[in-house]
Formats: sequence, C-alpha cells, structure tokens
Amino acid sequence: MVQKQVIIVQQKNFSAAESINYPCPAGNQKEQCGIYFEQPVYFWDPVLSPSGMTFYKSNTIPEWQNNLFIGGLNSHHIARIVLENRKVVGEERLLADQQQRFRAVIEGNDGELYVITDEGRLYRIGVGKNEI
Repeated sequence: MVQKQVIIVQQKNFSAAESINYPCPAGNQKEQCGIYFEQPVYFWDPVLSPSGMTFYKSNTIPEWQNNLFIGGLNSHHIARIVLENRKVVGEERLLADQQQRFRAVIEGNDGELYVITDEGRLYRIGVGKNEI
C-alpha cells in the first residue's frame, strides 16, 4: 500500500509571510499542531503569492523527481522546492528574468513543465528548454 503525503501552501500566516505546511495527522489536538497544520516547514518573506502548484513525477529530469513547483504572482518566478523527509532542503528560482506573474504550472505527458502567465505567455520548461 502506498501512502501519499499532502503539502499545503498557506496563502498567509499571522506574520504576513507565506509558508509550506503539512496538515496535522488524524487525531492530533489543535494544541499539539497549531490550528489545523503542523508548524511551517518553509517560509517566503517577501511573499511568493503562490498560484499554480505541481509535484514533478516524471523521470525525464531525474533530479526534479518529487520536487514541488509553485508559480509566483508577486515574486515573478517559478519556485522549485526540493524536499527530503518532509523538509525543504533547497529552492531554485526559475524564469525570474522574465518578470512575469506565473499563474499555472502543470507537468505534461512528455515530462516537461508547462507554465502560463497573466499576460497569456506559455512557457515549456525541460532539458535545455525555456521556450515561449
């Protein structure tokens, strides 16, 4: 039996920074875990303003497997989040030079990432490609 883990990107927390949180395990009391989430495992300050989000599952780019990709509206980049044992161990900022508000991020059947912006630009991100 395969158990899936869920990550939730919380839009805002009390400090006005954004964070990645795991939901509390079933049966935990609010006092043990915060309101409904474990303590944040990662923060953005200044804010990312997350929009689309996807886990990379393909083996087309092996070093990206199980990484989390999040579109940034105010940050103007795609955040690649490297996770190990429920901890963030790295972040890479993709397409920051484009100065776009990244709205949606999906993984295509070809193992490439496809990203669309508020201006309607479509990017394909893969091995040696960042095309419009």
